Amino acid sequence: MTSQSFPPLTPTGPGPLPEAGWQLVRQGFCSEQQVRMAFQRCRSGGDNLTQGLEDLAGHALSSQAVHGLQELQHLEQQLLHGRRLANGHQAVKPAGELSELGDASEQSNQAEAADLAAVVAAEDTSPAVAMADKILMQALSQGASDIHVEPQENELVVRLRQDGVLQTTYSGLPKQMIPAVTSRFKIMADLDIAERRLPQDGRIRRRFQGRTVDFRVSSLPSRHGEKICLRLLDHNTVQLGLDQLITNEAVRTAVQAMGTRPHGMVLVTGPTGSGKSTTLYALLALLNQPGINISTVEDPVEYTLPGITQTQVNREKGLDFAKVLRAFMRQDPDVLLVGETRDRETAKIAVEAALTGHLVLTTLHCNDAPSAIVRLQEMGIEPFLVAASLLGVVSQRLLRR
Repeated sequence: MTSQSFPPLTPTGPGPLPEAGWQLVRQGFCSEQQVRMAFQRCRSGGDNLTQGLEDLAGHALSSQAVHGLQELQHLEQQLLHGRRLANGHQAVKPAGELSELGDASEQSNQAEAADLAAVVAAEDTSPAVAMADKILMQALSQGASDIHVEPQENELVVRLRQDGVLQTTYSGLPKQMIPAVTSRFKIMADLDIAERRLPQDGRIRRRFQGRTVDFRVSSLPSRHGEKICLRLLDHNTVQLGLDQLITNEAVRTAVQAMGTRPHGMVLVTGPTGSGKSTTLYALLALLNQPGINISTVEDPVEYTLPGITQTQVNREKGLDFAKVLRAFMRQDPDVLLVGETRDRETAKIAVEAALTGHLVLTTLHCNDAPSAIVRLQEMGIEPFLVAASLLGVVSQRLLRR
């Protein structure tokens, strides 16, 4: 069926979507009757929108149709805004088990969402939407740091990392839910649901119990479907000071002394999820004053810090840590934060910055503090440069509750 012979789609349910999004979809073509029917379900709006998107996941579509689907993702987010406003600014409760889970940008979109409220007639009861929101809600309630949505051969498994240990939360979920649930997370993270062969990264922002929480989303193709991993980024943790993070007074005093020196390099080491970024942000909070120019390069920017210039790397565009660091050196910086020193070029520029009157805060992935010096030498930094630039190394772990 060609785009010229593609029949017009007629709304079949209450609350049709705005016509603008479907102009793009009509330009596409599909080879299966199931796909065309899924388009019709999407256009009918309401509960059928998400179900239609789930049915479309995995089918081969033209580039124009994919563009149309991306437009639908945006429309769905607007519809969810409208639904929450129609229900008195309360978050949607798909299975009657969720509480305060809403979008962080509701207030800024109230005028736009109010117009969409008339389009929405009923609450969203799609099983995929209910399960995805339930997973996020449970992770927030239990204080998890990571969410793993893992497709298996005959089931979907969900595990949460709590106190550094993965614990199975849901198992035995029917494998038919795999494409629906993964597509739901990708829609919320504004990822391309039609691309299932390449890894993608995105972000979800929600409000929970009066605070803003971000989820860093990573999708990875696997044998039995796409695995979704979410890292919880609670903005309240940025407000923790060193006195709350480091209980040993002698160690805390030493770290504060290193972090307030006018120049040199401070390394923070530890495994993934051990709180390295939180420690660095606590140091930045001590240094963040009107008379100090602070710049950070991160991958990605985990927390927004007022009064600080934050840059996110973009490797697709050739913007890596080393390139941003070179640009920072022309920005009259006082303090530089490098999210991770992972290659020789980045390490070389960081050491040069530390030797030329700048304070450099960065992280390394190694097992302990002495290994950080060996790691720098492995990256080609001469021992005398390490001795001249390095102020100290902080190696940390998280204690279980």
